[in-house]
Amino acid sequence: MLEALRVAGMDLQLGAEDDPESEKVTSGKGHTTIPGTIGDLLGAGLLQAGSRLVAEREVGGKQIRLECEVSASGELIFQGVAYRNPTRPAVLGFDLKSTNGWVVWKTDGGKTLAELRDQLPPGSAS
Repeated sequence: MLEALRVAGMDLQLGAEDDPESEKVTSGKGHTTIPGTIGDLLGAGLLQAGSRLVAEREVGGKQIRLECEVSASGELIFQGVAYRNPTRPAVLGFDLKSTNGWVVWKTDGGKTLAELRDQLPPGSAS
């Protein structure tokens, strides 16, 4: 369905803050980019289209559980919107200023996206 909307000219991506596809991680004085995308995880067979991911966190004394679905095009579908980077839906869902979506979202087996990304074969990441 999302692909059909894109063909019809509707872009379901949220602004530039959803790019780039790789996560920037603070390391000392600057940022380090860790290669790898959701699409790379799909291509390597580490994640499958249609998989559900879960994020849980306590916010304001309440336990909050978020769910999203992995699309065949390598995006996370959260509340009907497609995201290429896992951080933005986690920030929005938990109403935070920042978080690391790669460590927040987990598979049914309990592995984080970061753990899956670490399993990418050398040279396979975008």
